[in-house]
Amino acid sequence: MAKPELTEWDEYLNWTPQQRRDRILAIDHFLSSDRHSPDAISYLRFQQGNVYLADQQFEGAIACYDAALAVQPDDPDALHNKGVALDDLGRYEAAIASYDGALAIQPDKHQSLYNKGLALSNLGRYEAAIASYDGALAIQPDLSEALYSKGVMLSNLGHYEAAIACYDAALAIQPDYSDALNNKGVALSNLGRYEAAIVCHDAALTFSPDNHQALYNKGLALGNLGRYEAAITCYDAALAFNPNYYEAPNNTGNALLKLGRNEEAVASYDASLAIRPDYLNALYNKGVALLNLGRYEAAIACCDAALAIQPNHPDALNSTGIALDSLGHKLQKEGRDEEALVQLSKGIACYDAALAINPDMHEAFYNKGNTLLRLNRYEEAVASYDVALALKPDKYEAFYNKGIALDVLGHYEEAIACYDAALAIQPDLQVAINNKKAALQKRDSSRPWST
Repeated sequence: MAKPELTEWDEYLNWTPQQRRDRILAIDHFLSSDRHSPDAISYLRFQQGNVYLADQQFEGAIACYDAALAVQPDDPDALHNKGVALDDLGRYEAAIASYDGALAIQPDKHQSLYNKGLALSNLGRYEAAIASYDGALAIQPDLSEALYSKGVMLSNLGHYEAAIACYDAALAIQPDYSDALNNKGVALSNLGRYEAAIVCHDAALTFSPDNHQALYNKGLALGNLGRYEAAITCYDAALAFNPNYYEAPNNTGNALLKLGRNEEAVASYDASLAIRPDYLNALYNKGVALLNLGRYEAAIACCDAALAIQPNHPDALNSTGIALDSLGHKLQKEGRDEEALVQLSKGIACYDAALAINPDMHEAFYNKGNTLLRLNRYEEAVASYDVALALKPDKYEAFYNKGIALDVLGHYEEAIACYDAALAIQPDLQVAINNKKAALQKRDSSRPWST
């Protein structure tokens, strides 16, 4: 959060809204009564702007700071606080210009450098934000919030070790800095150091037991360790502290999905969507859970809703393809071949759309191969499995299914090689053992006998 320059800030914040309105009116009345010196006008308009700022009336605050600057253009505090008000309105470029104005007058104004960094970060200009935080730290080396914010930027850039060093430096100054502990945990998780991450989140919760983000991030780390029940407990606690935290029930659903509790997962995704109906992840994940339950039409509807929000979502397209394939297979078993063909063809179109967005999506090539196999388009299926295996050479399912296609085509030697490749990865794959044995018999019986 951007910080204003004023010694009375806490006092103004503690006032009631009526007290703040009374002060604003009192200043207006005083300035309208007599002639006043430029210094007095500038000072009073500045203070009036501060009261507006404390009351979160940002446009009013800007008008007051402009009035102060009209009289005294070289007031760095008025320029700085105008930047804060612009920042709160989301007008980050204008805020940066205001902070730069303050710094042109007072180059060692570390708070303006820090606030400029916050505005730059909100614009996604992380490298420039780091430079601004470094400028603030060169003037005020013990500015823990600048060290913390620099760590956040480094994390955003994927420089997790450097980010951890910044969080540690902030914690050396302020050991109870809960957000620094939490974000250090996030950086550790991004490095795959989940146990260490949990220690950090627990430390953050020691200082701030109601820190819902620390609870949520601890849940993510626990989930990555396969401790799904413990993760669910964390997500539920996070939601209890912040009932609008729609990410929490979504991740509860993901943990339940991992535990095979698909009906409960659907309920969790619904809870997430009740908070935010357009939450893409929950819509997509609900579709996956419904697919697992064999509710193919409902799964397709969820994926379609996700695609209405983000049409270029390759995972949603891939999942839609799987649901259409499963629906087509169901129709085939019911003898409804024409309807099945329609659904299976739509499935292939979904895989192709996913691959147009992400050409390296091995899952889509594999799934497309499965649908082609179901349509008896064996040569095309083999080609699709080959691409999937080029992208993911350890996908034993692709070797196995490619073997089936080659087997049907009468290419027994190649089919056997595929079954062997699948078994090299998954030695206890009984269906591959059985199919290999059958392929060997077919190969041998098809050879001409010599006498």
